[in-house]
Formats: sequence, structure tokens, C-alpha cells
Amino acid sequence: MTKGYENFKFRQPYQQAMYNCTLILEEQTWPWDEELAALSNLEARNLEDFLPRMLAKTFIECYFAGNIEPSEAESVVQHIEGILFNSSTSVCKSLPPSQHLTKRIVKLERGLRYYYPAMCLNQQDENSSLLHYIQIHQDDLKQNVLLQLLAVVAKQPAFHQLRSVEQLGYIALLRQRNDSGVRGLQFIIQSTVKDPSNLDARVEAFLKMFEVTLHEMPDAEFKNALIDMKREKYKNIREESAFFWGEISQGTLKFDRKETEDCCTGGA
Repeated sequence: MTKGYENFKFRQPYQQAMYNCTLILEEQTWPWDEELAALSNLEARNLEDFLPRMLAKTFIECYFAGNIEPSEAESVVQHIEGILFNSSTSVCKSLPPSQHLTKRIVKLERGLRYYYPAMCLNQQDENSSLLHYIQIHQDDLKQNVLLQLLAVVAKQPAFHQLRSVEQLGYIALLRQRNDSGVRGLQFIIQSTVKDPSNLDARVEAFLKMFEVTLHEMPDAEFKNALIDMKREKYKNIREESAFFWGEISQGTLKFDRKETEDCCTGGA
């Protein structure tokens, strides 16, 4: 476990940038170096003391997929709860609803720019990296569809301009970002030829250039691609389960998201 923390510094710069962005945006996160420092002081007795404290605040969240009836799933959960909470030897206690944690994301104020410069932890790595994040909205049906439309039509032009034309670096990506229902776009670039400030300037230049392209683009040209994607069926149960568990873990719980966003796409 210690080795895993120590190897963090050897992650690629773009991976470190992604980690730092998450650390900034999410309220309940701790830096890897603080966790490593805490780990170095732990002994077996600390784990012994911690275990009953953890079990005294137990919360179960389950998802079942596959060839199972709802009644069977409920029976399994009841069986687990019986073992954890109702057996004569159990030390588990149910966590009161008032103590359930809500995932909170830092709100970036409109019209302001935030910069977080950080040195690459591996001084031997010649790459620099930029993560340019644009926070847009909190989970909203129509805004989600508009953001997805933008991501669909901008992804390839961004790669072409930043990677192929300007040759800023081998990694030049435009992706959507979802932090517990807070949506946005992020540009991720890793480069040996430009520093982060120059990379940031090139992203800004691309956004201005693409704004003109976007205004000139016929609606049908990019809507169809998103509609096809929305109507595509899950390839396997693993993919389907990943979607449903994502809704649970993010706390958004919109299990009919694909269907409602598909309906909204036509009027976006």
C-alpha cells in the first residue's frame, strides 16, 4: 500500500493534473501525501481500534443486475442486514439518515478565472500538462443535452487543431466532466514543446475560433450523431450496470436519463 502511494509521483503529468482538479473540486478528498504520512504512523492496534468505530456507523447501498427477481434482491438485502445488525454477535449499528454524507462540489463563479499551478512531482519528466476546465451547470435535462451536443461537435475539431495542426502534444483531448451531477467540459493536453500558460492560450484561441464554426453549423449536422448515440443499446450487462451504478454513486438517481435526454434532443 505504501508503494502505491509512493509511486504516485511517477504518474504522467496529465494524470497528476486530473487528480489535482478532483482534489480542488470535491469537498471530501485528502491529498495523497497526507494519506501517505498517516499510513506511515499506523500500527495493527490502530486498525483494531478503528474497525468497531467504522462498523458502528454502517450504511448499505446495493445494486443487483441480471437474472434475479426484485423480491429475491430484497431478500438478499434483508439477509445481509440481518447478519450485520440483528445477530447476537453483531457490532454493526445503522447510520442515521441525518448523518449520510452528501457529495459537495465547489462552485466556480461565473466570469472568474481560477488557476492552480503545480510542479510535476517527477522532476525527470520533460512533459508539461494543462487541464482547462469549464464548469457549466448542475444536473439539468436540457442543459445536459446541449452540453453533449457541444462535446460531440467539438471533440474532433479540438483534436485536429490542437494535436494535428498545432502539434502541441501527443495527448490533446476534449471531454465532458461529471462531478456528482455538476457538469462541465475539460481540455487535457500534455506537451514537451509548450508550457501550461501557452497551452492555455491555445485552448482559448481554439474556443474563439470554434465559436464561429458553431454558429455556421446546421442543426441537423450534429444532432443526428447525438441521437444515434442516445438510442444505442447497452452492449452487455456490464455496460448497463455501470450506467445505473453511476447514477447511484453520483447521487443523481435519474435511471431513465437516456430515454428522457433522447426525447429532449429533438427540441434542443
